[in-house]
This record gives sequence, C-alpha cells and structure tokens, in this order.
Amino acid sequence: MANPLKALAGARAAHPLARELSTLEKLACEHAALASAVVADSYTRWLKGEQVALTEIATVQNAFLRVAGAIGFSRRAKDITPDINTYLEKEDR
Repeated sequence: MANPLKALAGARAAHPLARELSTLEKLACEHAALASAVVADSYTRWLKGEQVALTEIATVQNAFLRVAGAIGFSRRAKDITPDINTYLEKEDR
C-alpha cells in the first residue's frame, strides 16, 4: 500500500458510523487503528525471525488496549434470520 494514512482517511470517511462519532471518538479510533497496525507489523517481523524490541511492542500494545478500552468493547447482535423468500425456498425443497 503506497500511503496507509490516505487509505485510513478514506476508510474513515466511508464508514457509516463516522457521522455519528465526535471528533475525539474519531481520533481515538484512528489512534487505535494505527497502534493495531504497528503491533501487527511487529508481530509479523518477529515471526519472520527479525529482531524486534519486545518492550516497544508491549508499549504500543498497552497503548492500543487503553485507547480501545476508552472507545469501548461492545457486542452487537447480528441478524442471522433469513428473509422470508429464502426461508420459503428452503421449505419447498
């Protein structure tokens, strides 16, 4: 990816919840996303056998968890009920 910050900005603008978040919530989401990317990259390099400062990974991971905790972890129900047409098609078989 040529410019990850540009991609992040595009994803942020396209997300339907973006209009409902305050400026501080949006910034917190951006910081959490960036910290997550840094940690994932560090894990990948570590698994490839590259030297990685584990204290730095732990620091960034801790920052991610603090920001993500402030944003909040919440479960959201997913509607798994098929629409009526799909249900009736299965019943006809």
